[in-house]
Amino acid sequence: MTDSPFISVLINNYNYGRFITQCVESVLNQTYGNFELIIVDDGSKDDSVSVIDSFSDPRIIKIFKKNGGQASAFNAGFEASRGDIIAFLDSDDWWMPHKLETIVKWDRLLDGNYAFLQHMVDVWEDGKVSPLYPTLYSGNILNHYIEKREPVHFVGTSGLCFRREILNKVMPVPPQFRISADGFLTRASIFFGNVVSIPESLGYYRKHSNAVFGNTDHNRNNFRENILFPLLNEFYKKECIDYRFGEQMLPKNTEAVFYPAFLRLMLKLRLDKITETYPRIAIFGAGRHTEWLSEFIPDYKKEHIAAVLDDYPDETKIFWGLTPVKASEWNAAQADAIILSSDCKQDFFAKRCKELYGDSLPLLDLYDGLSQGPYPK
Repeated sequence: MTDSPFISVLINNYNYGRFITQCVESVLNQTYGNFELIIVDDGSKDDSVSVIDSFSDPRIIKIFKKNGGQASAFNAGFEASRGDIIAFLDSDDWWMPHKLETIVKWDRLLDGNYAFLQHMVDVWEDGKVSPLYPTLYSGNILNHYIEKREPVHFVGTSGLCFRREILNKVMPVPPQFRISADGFLTRASIFFGNVVSIPESLGYYRKHSNAVFGNTDHNRNNFRENILFPLLNEFYKKECIDYRFGEQMLPKNTEAVFYPAFLRLMLKLRLDKITETYPRIAIFGAGRHTEWLSEFIPDYKKEHIAAVLDDYPDETKIFWGLTPVKASEWNAAQADAIILSSDCKQDFFAKRCKELYGDSLPLLDLYDGLSQGPYPK
């Protein structure tokens, strides 16, 4: 597996000539450059063709086809692609510049072992931006379906990235999906691996009158009952998956949806970010959370840990090869920052560190920016 995977970005377009320039430019301006951009125009009747033809970047592959719906555009784009990772983007949306760079970082950490990656997006409406906070699950979502018998929501097309080997197993998308073809891809892919949700917004969803989100003309119930569920059930039957959408099935030997490896990756990413800025860190708190943390990620970044601090240290314990020291006797010049080792007592720990060290060191919440707990320890 390469450290610089080749990415195929697939833009599907139909009559969005007024939006697609911003969409395409957001891809061409990515900080990660090892990609191809495949633009599939699905028989647009507006000025889309001329807008797409105005781009001359050699990384762009243009496909102009007669109208067949979103599924046919997905299938045409995938057939033309060469990437190890396939990233989808609707032509009325756009990405933040570090989107692909972030995807590659997660792909490396996961060693490519996932069904698909998804990330949060911000909603853009009439020039106003607001965060979209859907419940994004991570883990074995198929087992969650079977165990809980409740729907799981995924982010839309522009927040989805798949490994090629996964899409080889689920493509082509049935042509009946003239819209919302991503609904088939996500729910078919979960049979082949875990879902990983990146707790960061990496793009913008444009809310407008013709978008599915907020479009009162789109009947979601009819779509599920007449297209999505029947076609997924056909796929599941073909793959011998003992689950049917729309039926009340009992759980059979299922496991929890929680994905410990996902939490481990989030903490590693957080430590990456911290140690880039603060090479020497002290851990404040030598209790149960630190015991769990030192076992959960025993070696990662341990060379950056200068000390483990506690008001009442137990010198029989060892964390990352270090014996905890009494916080009041420690020299703050030995570190560049302090991590508050707790998922519930950060305010208390911060107050104590202020009493001991004043404002001499930054105090960092390990869980800042991560999905809310509680975490199993």
